[in-house]
Amino acid sequence: MVTVLSTTQGLGHGAETVLCEMLGAWPGDDGMPLRIAAPRGSRVIACAAKRGFATVPLASRHDALADNATAVLRAFGRNDDLSLVHAWSARGFELAWFLKFRFGIPASGTLHDHPQACFHGVSRKLIMKWAANRLDGLVVVSRAVADAVAESSWEVPTTTVKNGIRALPVPRSTPAAKTRIGFLGMNAPGKGIRLVCDWIRETASDDNITWHLYGDVYPGAGRILDALPAYCRAKCNFKGRRAPEKIFSEIDLLLHASTAFDSLPTVLIEAARAGIPCVASSLGGAPEIVDHGKTGFLFDPSSPQEGLAALTNLVADTNLRFAMGTASRRRFEDHFDADGMAAGYQRFWAQLLEKQMDKG
Repeated sequence: MVTVLSTTQGLGHGAETVLCEMLGAWPGDDGMPLRIAAPRGSRVIACAAKRGFATVPLASRHDALADNATAVLRAFGRNDDLSLVHAWSARGFELAWFLKFRFGIPASGTLHDHPQACFHGVSRKLIMKWAANRLDGLVVVSRAVADAVAESSWEVPTTTVKNGIRALPVPRSTPAAKTRIGFLGMNAPGKGIRLVCDWIRETASDDNITWHLYGDVYPGAGRILDALPAYCRAKCNFKGRRAPEKIFSEIDLLLHASTAFDSLPTVLIEAARAGIPCVASSLGGAPEIVDHGKTGFLFDPSSPQEGLAALTNLVADTNLRFAMGTASRRRFEDHFDADGMAAGYQRFWAQLLEKQMDKG
């Protein structure tokens, strides 16, 4: 039995969303048996239980290495059908290695972010690298992350399995007199809110545009938005948190403006599923989702005028938006359906188990 280990408390983030999507797509009787170990009360363990997977509640805490090792030891005091353990995020790499060391089983993990991501402290980066290099294999979610791992001199073998989400019907968009531009990056400074505010100012005279801004507003973003002139703020609709199905039924195109590395932006996959064209920052894994000139446009955030020109081009051309949206949906179906992600993990784990059997 493969045990997927998640250490993230509460609702989690994009990685936990993707895990829940994969559980929803996991094949039934014909699939590899999975068990989910995750913190008590977390979104992941609730999702796994709801979908009928075996679960192991963990009494773990955020970034508490010793306490979490103890929690894992208590949860797996003996080898309860552990044939392979997989850490779903980098904060679980050392725990996966610990179970490998204790039980002599294969251990692997998924790296969802850049190995040198700024939100990891120096100690955490050292622990991640040390533990990853002792795993039997590492899944990376994009070629961009694979390149970053190589540049950071990690020695663990990597396999790229791109994130996916379940296919849903294209949401029916409500008619609107104006072109509605969606932006979902209100929660973090690296998502590009300053650039977006600049573009709101520069398009303020275009009466065919309204801006739909989603998500919780981090404090710095509030100050940036407050600096907008009143006539610019009048064009903005602050929507707060909404489900993706709702968001993509009320916008006509998506702006992804990250000024920092974004490994494989889920929001771009969600837009493709909904048949919504994008104007997207080229940093990180976005070029692996957006086919430039066919499903949307990519731009270098250090040259924002190129992105603004692409945006105004899409606003002005309804037929182009429709053609790119149709192509986006096809690209999603071909490359980013959750079924494909689930199949990729099955192949990856099957190879590790086969190698273990060959060792004897």
